[in-house]
Amino acid sequence: MLTLSLHPVENRSPHHDVEFQYRRLASDRLSLSFLLRGGEKVALGKVNPQPARRDELWKQTCFECFMVNAADRSLNARYVEWNLAPSGDWQAYGFTGYREGRSEVSLVAPRLTRKQDGEIFIFEFQLPIPSELRNSGFEIGVSAVVQELAEESPFYWAFAHRAEKPDFHNREAMLVIVPDAKDGE
Repeated sequence: MLTLSLHPVENRSPHHDVEFQYRRLASDRLSLSFLLRGGEKVALGKVNPQPARRDELWKQTCFECFMVNAADRSLNARYVEWNLAPSGDWQAYGFTGYREGRSEVSLVAPRLTRKQDGEIFIFEFQLPIPSELRNSGFEIGVSAVVQELAEESPFYWAFAHRAEKPDFHNREAMLVIVPDAKDGE
């Protein structure tokens, strides 16, 4: 598991922490798991029996994954943003550049497996990889917005923070490299 770090300007002490791991399952699928320790103190919402595409999931507890072609080192590269709620609701946007040209990406819904062991919650999402990234290595930026039950505003977690304010779209924070799919996967 890799650990997400709290944004450095945060002066509150959360009662939770977030870890993640990823695994490319095939050329067209990525497994992304989040371990939320202290989950009983977090506003998780109820599981949606029929998960749906929804906007503004980031306004509550939400896991995020940004995907960009590893070969494109531009700070204004095209990328895909996944918003993944603990309820199973989701959204996927494509951007033509840094926070520009947002549109919904036509992808099938991710699958969510949700487990709990005491105060530890594990959310495993199986994400379809956008077609333009399937035959190449790509980088991901992994982050989480976590709303504790006793707090008015959320905590912002990411694998890397590169700006004074939380900015998960920042290309310099997309550092986790997912290798090319191997033959036979």
